[in-house]
Amino acid sequence: MESILGINNLPENYNIKVITSGRDETVEIAFSLGLLLHASDIICLDGDLGAGKTAFTYGIAQALGIRGVISSPTFTILIEHTKHETHDIVNEGIPNCETTDMIQNPEINTNNKKDTNNKKDLKTNTNTLPLYHFDAYRLSDADEFYDLGFDEYFSYNGVCVIEWSHKIYQAIPPSAIKITIQQGSSEISDQRILIFSFPKEDCRAELFGKNISESGYQKSNVQ
Repeated sequence: MESILGINNLPENYNIKVITSGRDETVEIAFSLGLLLHASDIICLDGDLGAGKTAFTYGIAQALGIRGVISSPTFTILIEHTKHETHDIVNEGIPNCETTDMIQNPEINTNNKKDTNNKKDLKTNTNTLPLYHFDAYRLSDADEFYDLGFDEYFSYNGVCVIEWSHKIYQAIPPSAIKITIQQGSSEISDQRILIFSFPKEDCRAELFGKNISESGYQKSNVQ
């Protein structure tokens, strides 16, 4: 695995950079984040067409125990997903930031790791949370988002993932976790650079960083 993780502590947020070498690694990173999510969390995903936003959403859905097909709601703007299959739950809840308890990252993305399409034996987030998957690509601005009443989902008992969130940036609460996915090296077609921005007060940034580091990613400081 040739991925690099770096952490940069900024005054207003906590940034983590990860370089992945294929879709499976991107899904794994998303899965790791999904294990830490709870009700009313908002995940913002931005990046060019084909960057991997929907693949990232798939990883989050898997961590929430959702086994349906995940496709981008380009025309419908919103797709609601619920946990509808019975399967074994291995872990015992999401970590409490006041403790040192950690949810270990599942092994899914190297040759000796498990298939990403079969996670019934892997740890999942024990909260039964719906996933509200938005695609803001066709929205003009935040006003249109408000007019459609979609901001009400932010207070629902679920996780909101918003692709193309920059289109409605005025509607995004400061508590949101923002992720930008960029194309990596031109010599590696599937390489992606993922930049995570956590609110400064969100202690899950350190938990997330530790989890993916313990999965075999190397750490380096972001300049």
